[in-house]
Amino acid sequence: MSEEGAVATSATNGKVETRFSPQVHLNLNVRGLARSATIAINERCAELRAEGREVVRLGLGQSPFPVPDVMVRALREYAAEKDYLPVKGLPELRQAIVNYYRRG
Repeated sequence: MSEEGAVATSATNGKVETRFSPQVHLNLNVRGLARSATIAINERCAELRAEGREVVRLGLGQSPFPVPDVMVRALREYAAEKDYLPVKGLPELRQAIVNYYRRG
């Protein structure tokens, strides 16, 4: 039996079985990707916790810290703002940064 995608044909108990594998066509850009840093961090955190170590994860998932009131107020005030900011950043903020570094 010759079918595209067939992996193996075997006879067991007088029955012929053909197993198929799915046709997988990966983009060449993803074939050589390294292990996910996020997954590596999660696995390392799990290992440390299994050893009885306390781990505070700041970069993944829900933060264990409360959101400061000043941020909550700002989020409420600007919740309707949905547009992306300029790629270079806000002109006023950029100028404030320049002024900050110039005074030093």
